[in-house]
Amino acid sequence: MKGILIGIGNPNFRDDGVGFWVVKALEKEVKAVHFLSPTLNMLNHMFGYEKAVIVDGVKFGHRPGEIVEFFIEPSGNSENYFGGLTHSLSLKEVIATGYLTFKEDMPQYIKFIGVEVEDIQMFKPSLSEPVKKTLPHIVEKVRKFLTT
Repeated sequence: MKGILIGIGNPNFRDDGVGFWVVKALEKEVKAVHFLSPTLNMLNHMFGYEKAVIVDGVKFGHRPGEIVEFFIEPSGNSENYFGGLTHSLSLKEVIATGYLTFKEDMPQYIKFIGVEVEDIQMFKPSLSEPVKKTLPHIVEKVRKFLTT
C-alpha cells in the first residue's frame, strides 16, 4: 500500500475544518480518513502504508491561508509541529507513540501540511476566503505526494 491522507479538524468551525475539506476533495482518489482532533486511533489507519500526509489548520503566526509543510521525523525531532496546532492532544504525542511502540508498522514518510487559519471559532461550516483560495493548492500537494 502506497499512502494515506489524514485530515484533522472540525468542519463546523470555519478554518478548523481544512483537513476535512481536503479529505472530501480526495477521498475518491486516495485512501483518506478524517479525525476531529489528533488521536491515538490515527495510528491504526497509518499502519502498513509507506507514506502518510496529515493536513490540519495551524496557528503559527503566518498570514491566513499560508501553507506550512515539512516531514515529521521518526525520531520526534520535527519541532515545527509541536506547538500552534488547534487541538488539545498534540500530534507530536500521537506520532511519537506510533514510532516508539509500532515502529515497523508506521509509514516511512509522514508529511505534515498545515494551513494558517483565520477563524476557528465561528460556528460556520465553510472556510474563510484566504483558506478557501489555498484549498486547491493543498489538494494538489497531497495528490502529488501520495501518487508519486
